[in-house]
Amino acid sequence: MKGAGFPSLKFTGSMPYLFRLLDPDGNDLGPLASRRCDWQPGERVSRWHGEELEIIRVVDHLDEVGFHGYIVVRPVEDSKGASP
Repeated sequence: MKGAGFPSLKFTGSMPYLFRLLDPDGNDLGPLASRRCDWQPGERVSRWHGEELEIIRVVDHLDEVGFHGYIVVRPVEDSKGASP
Protein backbone atom coordinates (compact mmCIF):
# COMPACT_ATOMS: atom_id res chain seq x y z
CA MET A 1 0.00 0.00 0.00
CA LYS A 2 1.35 3.38 -0.99
CA GLY A 3 0.81 6.53 1.06
CA ALA A 4 1.34 7.93 4.50
CA GLY A 5 0.27 6.06 7.60
CA PHE A 6 -2.35 7.31 9.98
CA PRO A 7 -1.88 8.11 13.62
CA SER A 8 -3.70 5.92 16.08
CA LEU A 9 -7.36 6.53 15.28
CA LYS A 10 -10.26 5.27 17.28
CA PHE A 11 -13.84 5.89 16.23
CA THR A 12 -16.73 5.21 18.52
CA GLY A 13 -20.36 6.13 18.70
CA SER A 14 -22.25 6.49 15.45
CA MET A 15 -19.26 5.66 13.17
CA PRO A 16 -17.60 2.64 14.80
CA TYR A 17 -16.11 1.04 11.66
CA LEU A 18 -12.93 2.43 10.15
CA PHE A 19 -11.62 1.45 6.70
CA ARG A 20 -8.75 2.56 4.48
CA LEU A 21 -9.77 3.68 1.00
CA LEU A 22 -7.39 2.69 -1.79
CA ASP A 23 -7.47 3.41 -5.50
CA PRO A 24 -6.95 0.51 -7.96
CA ASP A 25 -3.20 1.26 -8.04
CA GLY A 26 -2.89 0.86 -4.26
CA ASN A 27 -2.62 4.56 -3.44
CA ASP A 28 -3.98 5.41 0.00
CA LEU A 29 -6.95 7.79 -0.30
CA GLY A 30 -7.48 8.18 3.42
CA PRO A 31 -9.80 6.76 6.04
CA LEU A 32 -13.53 6.10 5.81
CA ALA A 33 -15.47 6.06 9.08
CA SER A 34 -18.77 4.23 8.71
CA ARG A 35 -21.80 2.94 10.56
CA ARG A 36 -21.59 -0.18 8.38
CA CYS A 37 -19.11 -3.02 8.31
CA ASP A 38 -20.62 -4.94 5.37
CA TRP A 39 -19.68 -2.94 2.26
CA GLN A 40 -19.95 -4.80 -1.07
CA PRO A 41 -18.52 -4.28 -4.58
CA GLY A 42 -20.82 -2.15 -6.74
CA GLU A 43 -21.97 0.03 -3.84
CA ARG A 44 -21.03 3.69 -3.64
CA VAL A 45 -19.51 5.73 -0.86
CA SER A 46 -19.44 9.51 -0.64
CA ARG A 47 -16.57 11.55 0.69
CA TRP A 48 -16.20 15.20 1.53
CA HIS A 49 -16.92 17.79 -1.17
CA GLY A 50 -19.50 15.47 -2.77
CA GLU A 51 -16.93 13.08 -4.24
CA GLU A 52 -18.63 9.78 -5.02
CA LEU A 53 -16.69 6.53 -5.33
CA GLU A 54 -17.71 3.05 -6.49
CA ILE A 55 -16.46 0.09 -4.49
CA ILE A 56 -14.66 -2.49 -6.62
CA ARG A 57 -13.23 -4.71 -3.87
CA VAL A 58 -13.35 -5.12 -0.09
CA VAL A 59 -10.53 -6.79 1.85
CA ASP A 60 -11.36 -7.58 5.47
CA HIS A 61 -8.42 -6.96 7.78
CA LEU A 62 -8.51 -5.77 11.38
CA ASP A 63 -5.18 -4.19 12.28
CA GLU A 64 -3.63 -2.82 15.44
CA VAL A 65 -4.76 0.73 14.62
CA GLY A 66 -8.39 -0.37 14.41
CA PHE A 67 -8.97 -0.41 10.64
CA HIS A 68 -11.53 -3.08 9.72
CA GLY A 69 -10.28 -3.49 6.19
CA TYR A 70 -9.39 -1.97 2.87
CA ILE A 71 -11.96 -0.72 0.37
CA VAL A 72 -10.70 -0.38 -3.20
CA VAL A 73 -12.64 2.32 -5.05
CA ARG A 74 -12.76 4.20 -8.32
CA PRO A 75 -14.35 7.58 -9.10
CA VAL A 76 -17.92 7.56 -10.33
CA GLU A 77 -18.10 9.29 -13.68
CA ASP A 78 -20.36 12.33 -13.64
CA SER A 79 -23.20 11.74 -16.08
CA LYS A 80 -24.39 15.36 -16.02
CA GLY A 81 -24.37 16.82 -19.47
CA ALA A 82 -23.96 13.44 -21.14
CA SER A 83 -26.16 12.99 -24.16
CA PRO A 84 -28.67 10.12 -24.13
